[in-house]
Amino acid sequence: MAASDHPAVLICAPLRQDALQIATSLGADFPQPTVICEDIVQVRERVGDLDHPAAGMLIISQEAASKEMRDLLDEILAHEPAWSRMPVLFLVSANRASPPACGAGGYGGHEHHYVVLERPVRPDVLRRLCASLCAARRRQFEMAALLEKLREAERNQRFLFDELQHRMRNMLAVLQAIFKLSARRARDLNSFVDSFEARLASFASTHSALSRDRTQRMDLADLVRINVETYSAHEGQLSIDGPPTELPAALSFEIAIIVHELATNAAKYGALSTSNGRVEVKWQVRQGAQGGRNVEIDWRERGGPPVHAPVRKGLGSALIKGRNLAGASRIEVTYDPDGLHWHGWIDLDAA
Repeated sequence: MAASDHPAVLICAPLRQDALQIATSLGADFPQPTVICEDIVQVRERVGDLDHPAAGMLIISQEAASKEMRDLLDEILAHEPAWSRMPVLFLVSANRASPPACGAGGYGGHEHHYVVLERPVRPDVLRRLCASLCAARRRQFEMAALLEKLREAERNQRFLFDELQHRMRNMLAVLQAIFKLSARRARDLNSFVDSFEARLASFASTHSALSRDRTQRMDLADLVRINVETYSAHEGQLSIDGPPTELPAALSFEIAIIVHELATNAAKYGALSTSNGRVEVKWQVRQGAQGGRNVEIDWRERGGPPVHAPVRKGLGSALIKGRNLAGASRIEVTYDPDGLHWHGWIDLDAA
């Protein structure tokens, strides 16, 4: 049950007029919808999946409070989370024996989660009690949803901290690679300084793009160029081929992280670590099986040193596999003898 939902109040009373009277007592303006169930079978159908019950509360009349009802309630309550129990209200007659469902035992030790009222009950009393029980139940789920959001925020915070540390280590390694690349191709000291300064400026632009406002959309071709050309010894090292593709803001950031990680690894160990290597990036937009749109991206390295799958898989491996991509997105990474091959199917509609 989502915190924003208003699950139904189930009224189980075999006598039709009795059930209608209970529903009328709650009033037409009662915040929860009411559903009348004539027997235990209908209650079971309305409750639905026991792990995700569709009912917010049960009201059970004297005639419906059988041993079979007690067994069903025991089953329902056993599947409830420890921090919440579905409210159960028995409406019994003062001059009759307590029905089996209200007897001692059963409920797996959850007897304190039901309320017994003797009839007749004033409509306003019944309405206030049911409203209070439903509101308490709803607040419990709202609190659970809030706690889950806090846990998710904490997980994201830990991921960002790990990613920051990883990026700092990468920066030092890449700066060293840029220095060596500039020195290797420089004719003299002045040309080395010019080349190194230009690459540092491009490197800074790459990190600015990664740290930019996440509300901005970005073209895929620009994203690839910004993140890869920094590490290219010459223009021929990067080849891109694909139609104009504007990425949603959140997806732009996630793909930028992946491409940046691929480019960084290529500069340290792969095709961009040598002037003879090259990186080919191709993409195309396709219609998904469910009617959504996917962008299929292919990153292939050639001409670099032999690559091998990492023995220890750290944050870098998790980043290139798109750990934060949503929806039907999936990634395949192959360490071919000729160079790394990364292939991704990115769900454009899940961003």
